[in-house]
Amino acid sequence: MGQIVVRLGADQYVKWSNTTDSPISHVMRRDEILDRLQSEDHMSFEQAKYLLDVVVDGSGTSDPGTDLETVLATNCAGSGGETLTIEEILSRYRKIE
Repeated sequence: MGQIVVRLGADQYVKWSNTTDSPISHVMRRDEILDRLQSEDHMSFEQAKYLLDVVVDGSGTSDPGTDLETVLATNCAGSGGETLTIEEILSRYRKIE
């Protein structure tokens, strides 16, 4: 399964599956996604920070070949695989505490 990081708004990130075209994580703050990139994806702090600062924050995704508009236009994040808006994704995938 291909995974990318998607920035849905200021300090709002998700891990995203290219296979299911939907989030595979809850919505995370920047510090949490930075920690996850290091622990789960075995990136150094410098690599993870560069990925977020330059790539993700610049284009909306960690995949240089896929922009945020494309991810959102083709998402299947709804319960029946329907396309959701950013606001709906944020609501549906927000971490319940």
